[in-house]
Amino acid sequence: MEEEEVSHFMEQSVAYGLHMQEFENIEEDKRKKLIRLMARIMESSYRRGAQQSLYMERNGGTPTLCSERELYEYRYDPDIDTSVGITGFTSSSIDRLFTEYRVLQHLGFWNI
Repeated sequence: MEEEEVSHFMEQSVAYGLHMQEFENIEEDKRKKLIRLMARIMESSYRRGAQQSLYMERNGGTPTLCSERELYEYRYDPDIDTSVGITGFTSSSIDRLFTEYRVLQHLGFWNI
C-alpha cells in the first residue's frame, strides 16, 4: 500500500477504522445513493459553517464577506447537489466530495 493510501486510514482520517475497498461489494445503485447523500451532507455542513461565521462576526469575530441575506440565500437557495463556494465557484457536490475526500476511492466508491 502506498504512503498516501495508508494515511487515509490513520486515526486523524475520516476513514479511521475502515478497510481498503470496504464498500466495493455494495450494489452500484446503492453506492451512488450513498455518495449523493454524503455529498449533500458535506455541502449542507459547509454552508452552515459559512452562516456560523456571520454569527461569530456579530460576536466580535472576523468580519464576513457578505450580508446576512446573502448568507441565508447562499445556504438555502442553491440546489444542494451543487457545491457553491462563497467566491461563486461551483461544481457538483459529488465532485467536491471526491476532491475533499479522495479516501472514498480507496473504500470502494471509485466508479460513481
